[in-house]
Amino acid sequence: MKFLPALFIASSLAATSGAHAEAVSQFSINLDWSTLSTSGVTMTPTSFPLPGGGPTVSSEAEGWVGNSSGGDLDEALAFNGSAAIASYTDTSLDVQGGYNGGDDVGASAEATNAGPGQKDAWGGGWRSIFYTAESTGIVMFSIDYTVLASVSTAQPVSGFEFATGGYEVLMEATDADAYSAAYTTAKNNGATDDEADEAGFAAGDLEFYEFRDDDLLTCINTCIDSTSLQRDMALTFDVEAGTTYAFGAEGGVYVYTQVNAVPLPAAAWLFGSGLIGLLGVARKQCKLRQS
Repeated sequence: MKFLPALFIASSLAATSGAHAEAVSQFSINLDWSTLSTSGVTMTPTSFPLPGGGPTVSSEAEGWVGNSSGGDLDEALAFNGSAAIASYTDTSLDVQGGYNGGDDVGASAEATNAGPGQKDAWGGGWRSIFYTAESTGIVMFSIDYTVLASVSTAQPVSGFEFATGGYEVLMEATDADAYSAAYTTAKNNGATDDEADEAGFAAGDLEFYEFRDDDLLTCINTCIDSTSLQRDMALTFDVEAGTTYAFGAEGGVYVYTQVNAVPLPAAAWLFGSGLIGLLGVARKQCKLRQS
């Protein structure tokens, strides 16, 4: 499935028709795993025994959704190509994130706010695959993604409306063998799972790429705006022959709306927009162990 394109298009048309009567922010992101390509060293998909008594897996997927008032509203975890979709819906929020078991990783979020007060949500999805390097050298992974976004506000007779949102993408490469060895050593020395996890990532983390746009679209009072982006991202790292690596990619979005019964001072909405980055997508590291 593709995350939210039909809903996005329908709601954008409704917004431009003048039927809008509240602050609305909706964003979606889709990482198309079918576009994943590698160059340089040949990387062969493989299976990997997760330390700490976990299963042997070829891939991992995660999804999570939340908001500032409810924290983590839902999370999902799956292995070996199974779907991992987290979701939450109520009268003002509709958010989902994760991996659909096919080619799509990402999230969609919509906040509809008739006020007063704020409504916000975030969601994200992650997928990682284990590979063995066939020789020593440099490898580059690249993947394409699409972002759809729409915000709208309609100021009442007196008051204030604000809608914004943004997105984040990231890629990460981990030396799975180094992670597993450090994790096991830490556990044997009495470490907790979290402490062993930290030790594993300290030993295994290789390269990390992140891009985020916290304010891709913003509307204040009477406003309608929408956009679509098609981009790619790439990650380059060194590998050694026979070593197992985990490569993962993530996409996430957040939406934020605020409606007040009375107008805010001119600088107040700037303060609010500075805070929304704190609501943003929480990074989910590939666990490399059974949760």
